[in-house]
Amino acid sequence: MSLTLFPFAQYWQYYAAFTVLVLALLVVDLGVFHRRAHAISMREAALWCAVWFALAMLFAGVVYGFAHWRLSVDPRFASIPAGMRERWPRKPRSST
Repeated sequence: MSLTLFPFAQYWQYYAAFTVLVLALLVVDLGVFHRRAHAISMREAALWCAVWFALAMLFAGVVYGFAHWRLSVDPRFASIPAGMRERWPRKPRSST
């Protein structure tokens, strides 16, 4: 059994959805929110940083949830965490 790192043929719809999401966010950000050029205040910059950070964390949570669901369902991946623990044992702590 071979395991492909990025199986595009199997998950092409997820790649397409991610591309559409990024392009839609760019259109909304540049075309709707920042249509007029203006001087950006520190408050506005901090607000936009918080908005994009929150959106990134939401996306990371969705990806983590999907991966957790997928790894718990797919029997091919059931032995990966156990194998990783066996491969890298903890080093004993020094007594000094």
